[in-house]
Amino acid sequence: MTTSTRAARTLAAAAATSSALVLGAVVATPARAVDTPPPVSAWELSPGRIGPVAAGMTRKQLVRSGTWVRTRGADCEGTIRPRDRYLAGFGWYVGDTSRRLESVVTSRRSVRTTRGIAVGDTLAAVRRAYPSHLSRPRRGIDQQWYVVHRAGTRYLAFGLDRVGTTAPGGSARVVAFSVSRTRAYAPYLDGCGF
Repeated sequence: MTTSTRAARTLAAAAATSSALVLGAVVATPARAVDTPPPVSAWELSPGRIGPVAAGMTRKQLVRSGTWVRTRGADCEGTIRPRDRYLAGFGWYVGDTSRRLESVVTSRRSVRTTRGIAVGDTLAAVRRAYPSHLSRPRRGIDQQWYVVHRAGTRYLAFGLDRVGTTAPGGSARVVAFSVSRTRAYAPYLDGCGF
């Protein structure tokens, strides 16, 4: 076997095993680095997911997504927390027993659903964009009304600007979103870590 053939095979083997050939020696590269998430303005909401973050993610998955960082727990009881730029306008809720991210709430105007709905759009627009699997308006925390779109076991809730005992009509406006593994809409969530 010639030297150039041996070098080519070594290089091919290194590439196949996620390694790199540096000055004639094979040096292993990390199996998985932290991803660089897109800017928040590019994030889209879908049932159970907002941008790179999905309800049900573990600590390790959240850190790998680039949206959470490890912490010593000084400001929170947990070992990870959202990066500072993802705290403004977001609420995060972690299940006590599952230790997984259960839901994310946001009222950021820059975020849209995969079907184009944003904060400020009407309930009528939500109904047109989500003609099936959309709940009737429900009253939640502090008597605030919301509707929920379900896709399998994942949910996308639309918090509305109506409060009280009368169900909202089509002119009600979206004021917040919640993506989760449950159909409950909770607009007041913890921004802490776990």
